[in-house]
Amino acid sequence: MGIIRVDVAKCKGCGACSVVCPKANYDIVDEKGKIVSRFVEKECLNCGECIMNCESSAIIVQHGEQVEIVDEKKCIACEKCILVCPHKNFEIVESNGQVVARVKNKGRCERDGRCEFVCKYNAIVFRK
Repeated sequence: MGIIRVDVAKCKGCGACSVVCPKANYDIVDEKGKIVSRFVEKECLNCGECIMNCESSAIIVQHGEQVEIVDEKKCIACEKCILVCPHKNFEIVESNGQVVARVKNKGRCERDGRCEFVCKYNAIVFRK
């Protein structure tokens, strides 16, 4: 599988791709007045904004590369990670009765073709 793009002329904004994507790499957006699906590979950019802005030092980088986890014991759900992340890779969830931040997407597209398979409009294109 190669690079993915969405042919917005064919896309009807049904959202099937976003439902089956295990990495939540699709967003339904308004483009020129039309609701369409957009592929956004939500890989951590290693910009460090989340780490620098975290009030409780709860964000942990593993393997020296990508932000991978939030220490739930330290997290105070201040939402600053959400505000500063360019790809919005954080969300606030409830875990063990506590409201905490969590990394939404821990990796790149799996390129398994699920999104292409479920698209009734042939709007998802894999390129090599």
